Amino acid sequence: MWMEELPNGKFKYFERYKDPYTEKLKKVSVTMEKKTPQARNQAAILLQEKINKKLSTKQVESITFEEIYNLFYKSWAQTVKESTKHNCKSVDKKMKEVIPSDTILANLDRRFLQEAIEKIIESNGYITAKKVRHRLRGIFNYAVQYSYIENNEVDYTTIPQKPKTLEELEKKRNNFLTMQEIKALVDVLNRREYHQKYADMVLVLALTGMRYGELTALQLKNIDLENNKIEITGNFDSVNKIKTLPKTTNSIRTIKVSESVIEAIQRQIVRLSERFQPLSSDDYIFCFEKWNQPTTIACFIQ
Repeated sequence: MWMEELPNGKFKYFERYKDPYTEKLKKVSVTMEKKTPQARNQAAILLQEKINKKLSTKQVESITFEEIYNLFYKSWAQTVKESTKHNCKSVDKKMKEVIPSDTILANLDRRFLQEAIEKIIESNGYITAKKVRHRLRGIFNYAVQYSYIENNEVDYTTIPQKPKTLEELEKKRNNFLTMQEIKALVDVLNRREYHQKYADMVLVLALTGMRYGELTALQLKNIDLENNKIEITGNFDSVNKIKTLPKTTNSIRTIKVSESVIEAIQRQIVRLSERFQPLSSDDYIFCFEKWNQPTTIACFIQ
């Protein structure tokens, strides 16, 4: 460290350090009021802090799980929808229950991680454990990518195969409704006027293969009534109450539909127009009529 006196009577202290990327010597400085031993000591401390910041002296060997999670989340959050962030909250909470926030990342080996996963299986089941493992794998991939660690220890963990029961196999085999069952459901819904909207939603879903989020995101401008076509352009985010783009560009498509589908959509358009006013091109079709927000999956199931 060396010192230079400034024209204004103050004193500037300097120190050199080696840039870890260029390996060239650089310098930092700090200005003090005096040149007393106390001032020199204080300057030395401040200079070291500046050098530490320049060198990112938070050594990768000492970075904690919470710190790497925060870095990962900041990067990941810029690439996903709000609904995805919302869905990951419970997974992240469960993950943090089995991995203390102050655990050193470099100390998280495959044995520790496997035990953590098995704890989740015991307390929350296989599905939650799979989600947590997937989340951990993403965090560790980020850490490897940016040289915080050399290997992704999560890759060496496994989810033990849950033995399937006869009841589960039967349930999986009978997971889809037949057209006869769909017709019976539609008939039941049509018995009450308030449920007729849901009957038409069931018909459109069954006859087009659309996802529920795609159906509720349909706006009047997406329907070509003359040519029996529907333009699918996104999903409805029920958490944030906005229409969002689909996860992949392949999900944006135009489909040709049957007359039955067009009739179901027309019935819903008539319902809305009779209760309120003719729809504008941006209005949602299958919505809570009171405030023109698409019907949520929870309400639909109820």
